[in-house]
Amino acid sequence: MENKISEGNLVYLEKCTAASNIAAGRMIGINTGANTLYSYDRESVGFSGTGGGFGVRFIGILDESVSAGQVGVNVWTRGIFEFQLASSIETAATIGHPVWGCISGGGALVTTEMSSVAPSAMATGMLPIGTVVGLTNGTSGEYVRVKITPGAFNWGALLSSTGTYAGNNFPPTI
Repeated sequence: MENKISEGNLVYLEKCTAASNIAAGRMIGINTGANTLYSYDRESVGFSGTGGGFGVRFIGILDESVSAGQVGVNVWTRGIFEFQLASSIETAATIGHPVWGCISGGGALVTTEMSSVAPSAMATGMLPIGTVVGLTNGTSGEYVRVKITPGAFNWGALLSSTGTYAGNNFPPTI
């Protein structure tokens, strides 16, 4: 995996199944009600993460490439990783900015703007995947270093009445 910058926590997800072929170093998410892993973007077929729930589905960074149907995968749940900024960002990224996974890009692109993640009505309560801790220029197409904080490990609930996130709810309600 070429985008890992620092050590972190590596977890073996024993009973999780890869939904498709996914390359090492990609962000991955888990779908509701299943132990199926997907590339972390809403264009992934079968991945139903929308609005605030999209951020809660982020698990981490895939350690090794997997094939569709493979059971048991290694995932980095903490650490610093390098990702490319989506071409749709309008404002330069800076140190400390929250970072979100993009709608497209197969789990390889990030953004620092909520408008690139989802329409504003769907973005309410959206959890970021981490924080910018290093960058080159911080503009479209450049690379940023991100300290990841997977939302899936912040057990909580997305409140449908308000669209906001509430913590301390186990098992998580998405």
